[in-house]
Amino acid sequence: MSQISSADLTYMQDSIEELMDTTCNILSPTLTTDGAGGMTASWGTAGTAITCRLDAKSFSETVQGESMQPGFGYMLTIPYGTTIAENYRVEVGSDTFSVTSVDAEKSWSACVRAYLERIW
Repeated sequence: MSQISSADLTYMQDSIEELMDTTCNILSPTLTTDGAGGMTASWGTAGTAITCRLDAKSFSETVQGESMQPGFGYMLTIPYGTTIAENYRVEVGSDTFSVTSVDAEKSWSACVRAYLERIW
């Protein structure tokens, strides 16, 4: 794949950010012992009012070697350089989501994408 200029990459990042139509808070866990051999998570805010886009996604997955099963989740798009990890949570409006995976680095780092499941 060919290299692009820094100016072109900045243009791509800015263009993608224009499509982000809402904001979110990113929450990171702090684990403490519960005294019974387990851990309890408390959630601190890693970032607030981050520009984002949340899209509903349907998909198919194989469940325990069985046939393909339908699934449903969300894809969060946030600006490049925003810190997010699989064990984080995201708040969008009054809804809270758990991060199930984060896109690996791409050749053109124009945004960060995370796959989410809604916490009911």
